[in-house]
Amino acid sequence: MSACLSLGERAAEFIKYKRGIGYVYSSQEKILSRFIKYHDEQNGGAVLDKGTVLSYLENIEDSSGSLHNNISVIREFGLYLYTIGDFNSYLIPEKIGSEYIPKPPYFFTEKEISTFFERIDSVLPDKGHRGRHLVIPAIFRLLYCCGLRCSEAIFLKVENVHLSEKYIDIMQSKGPKDRRIFISEELSEYLASYDDQINLLFPNREYFFPNTSGHFKRSFLGNNFRRYWLEIYPDTSAENMPTAYDFRHHFAYSNINQWVTDGVDVNAKLPYLMRYMGHKQIKETLYYFHFVPEFFSVYREIAEKTAHIIPEVYNEK
Repeated sequence: MSACLSLGERAAEFIKYKRGIGYVYSSQEKILSRFIKYHDEQNGGAVLDKGTVLSYLENIEDSSGSLHNNISVIREFGLYLYTIGDFNSYLIPEKIGSEYIPKPPYFFTEKEISTFFERIDSVLPDKGHRGRHLVIPAIFRLLYCCGLRCSEAIFLKVENVHLSEKYIDIMQSKGPKDRRIFISEELSEYLASYDDQINLLFPNREYFFPNTSGHFKRSFLGNNFRRYWLEIYPDTSAENMPTAYDFRHHFAYSNINQWVTDGVDVNAKLPYLMRYMGHKQIKETLYYFHFVPEFFSVYREIAEKTAHIIPEVYNEK
């Protein structure tokens, strides 16, 4: 470790290291850059000190998710500094900060889904947004049918879409892991038709869902989902407002519900769902068991039919 390097230069080395082992580290780089700017304004030293870190975190008030993400990145940076020999670097304790509690998934009804797609299928061409009327219905169908993360769809490249073979490669999405997802005949035919049309407007494009800048911003899906949802359901409150990401949730819990309804061994199927969705641990997939109302209604019916088989268990004192 070079003692003459500033904290910003060491942060740059840390990001280079993360990318060297396969991480994209894009949003994390932005988080770290904001912290380094604050650190330089407040302190300017080469050490990641406790006082500056805690005062920075105290100023993050927009959401528990944002605080959680900042803590995670700065903690990882501190651990990196410690492992390369900077034993004076502050390591954020595991329990610091409020626990991140994500917003519960929104459960779409079949009527809501069909109405939403009817609306976006009627999006008209706009000279100021070339190809947008083609991209919107196609990209939302991909989210709905395959449960992709929004960023996975936004940054999907043409070279990774293999429609004749009916599979898509998701490259370096969340962490360094890649995965291959197989798609249905119906979806592959739909996307092939979209591909032919969008190619006329964007020949030799790099991204599967292009715009004039190359690809859309991360906010594209969220903004357009909200726009068309509120056209259909203008009285939706902020508390009950679904998001584009809820299509990913829908994919998970509808599959689980279907397996239970069909009498399929859910435990045997979960590893496949975990791999398809790009979850790193099975507990991320099991998360959906806490929320699926359709699943619990089916499960309750099954449990009632077999209740007589399982004897009561009493607590012995």
